[in-house]
Amino acid sequence: MVVDGKSKDYKNADGLAFSQDGSHYAFIANYPNRGLYVDGIQVRGVATDPLNKTNEPPGVADNFVFSPDGKHIVCPGHSDDNSNKRGLYLDGVLIPASDGQFQFRHVMFTPDSKHLVWVGARQTQGGEDHDDSWLYIDGVKAVKFTANYPLESSPDNW
Repeated sequence: MVVDGKSKDYKNADGLAFSQDGSHYAFIANYPNRGLYVDGIQVRGVATDPLNKTNEPPGVADNFVFSPDGKHIVCPGHSDDNSNKRGLYLDGVLIPASDGQFQFRHVMFTPDSKHLVWVGARQTQGGEDHDDSWLYIDGVKAVKFTANYPLESSPDNW
């Protein structure tokens, strides 16, 4: 990978994206472990998991999201040393998933970069989605609503 004229070999690097303000870049690579790299440096302790693909605004990649001001980054994942420590990692710090919820949809920051929001779909024991979802704000359940799957797959649904 070559960024700003500097070349470095990363194993299976994927998903290169820049922050909206262009001050930072990030990608996922498998060297030495699968993880998130920001400006070429691995965020320690986090093994990344993919986000659910949805139609999102600019700055949202498949595995991580930059804040609009470029100062924060969030990705779903688990601890390198404990796969039970799962959830969203904000700047490398775990926001625990409440109620065992590990589906993160529409993960994004508010325009002022001060709050993190996402939709979490509730699942049955068989793994299928219930007809209701929760809007999380800064890791706290805020609003329960009925899922609207056709609307959810449409562009600019927020």
